Amino acid sequence: MAKIILGIGVSSISGSIAGSTFSRNANGAYIRNKGIPTNSNTIAQQLSRARFAAAAIFWRLLTLVQQNSFRDQAINYPYIDSLGQSKTYTGNQLCMTVNNRLLSVDAPEISFMVPPVSVMPIGEVQPDVDVSLSTLTLSVQYNGGGFVVPVATKLIIEATPSLSKGVTNPKNEMYRRLAVIDAAAPTLNMAFTNVYFDAFGALPALGANVYFKATAISTQTAQYSPSLDAKAVIVP
Repeated sequence: MAKIILGIGVSSISGSIAGSTFSRNANGAYIRNKGIPTNSNTIAQQLSRARFAAAAIFWRLLTLVQQNSFRDQAINYPYIDSLGQSKTYTGNQLCMTVNNRLLSVDAPEISFMVPPVSVMPIGEVQPDVDVSLSTLTLSVQYNGGGFVVPVATKLIIEATPSLSKGVTNPKNEMYRRLAVIDAAAPTLNMAFTNVYFDAFGALPALGANVYFKATAISTQTAQYSPSLDAKAVIVP
């Protein structure tokens, strides 16, 4: 169903009508033919559906006090919809969103929502790829000297496959997760050779660009830090 926001005339429209889909991007509003969704039932889709089902059951098992903690905190965790407008979750939606994120990084579900916390600032990501020796390591630095990593924080490490030099701004769907690690663990020279091979079936190719991404996530509130990207150029 299309969503229309009315002022004097139509100011914005989002959704589908008949065979047309209305949306917007950085260049403004546009119309495209409505796509026909496919269901390839990939492993990732199956895991996502399983997490969604588990989160729905989890909500129903909460006490009224626990459910109200999500309802009360929802105003502190707004989200941006497809029209760029700030929206507020219901208590159920916030609980499912938060716990889906936590389950995706193998963190325990939370049954009582708390106010937002400070998420760890990441200062630098530095990849080191040596194809001739078949090694791939990553260094992640945090902002500020003597920085103390907050408790209950994990690092999500992602990477792209080998990309041509013409790709300078890889899309989110190009990234695959390599690992989720304890943020308090040593972050220098982390070895990712095997997990990169498992994710992409090959090590980076000579002459290609590979992009890496590090994101912190709080396992108390499921808040993300801004992602920090780095590029490695694979040379002989």
